[in-house]
Amino acid sequence: MKVIIKDTNEVKDVSFGYAVNYLIPQGLAVMATPQALEELKKQKAASSRQQEKQKKQEEKLLEKLRGKIITIEKKVGKAKKIFGSVKKKDILKAAGADSDLVEVLLDAPIKTLGKHKVTLKIGKRKVKVKVSVKKIKNQR
Repeated sequence: MKVIIKDTNEVKDVSFGYAVNYLIPQGLAVMATPQALEELKKQKAASSRQQEKQKKQEEKLLEKLRGKIITIEKKVGKAKKIFGSVKKKDILKAAGADSDLVEVLLDAPIKTLGKHKVTLKIGKRKVKVKVSVKKIKNQR
């Protein structure tokens, strides 16, 4: 008997007893009827289009960020050390990037002024950017 496994969307040929007594009652599979197979085809096509769209967004973002210098302004104390630190979300916000698509690879938060090299992971690819941490201009 052919069934569609729900978790993987695979069409499998299993014994009738296994399908009727275990897979279907447990909600792990559905019978592979022509309607169910057609629906599975539509889902795979939609998933493929979604992946293609996301890949294009990632490529566009990758080109936008490649070699970019991201400037972040922070308050600075007397010892030229910033208050708090520059975190991943600060870098994403300054870069104008979506947190769903981009992952910031930082070993530790940035706590000093100056330029720092940071790696951003977009999908499966990585891009290096420079983060310039500066003193807020109107600070006393």
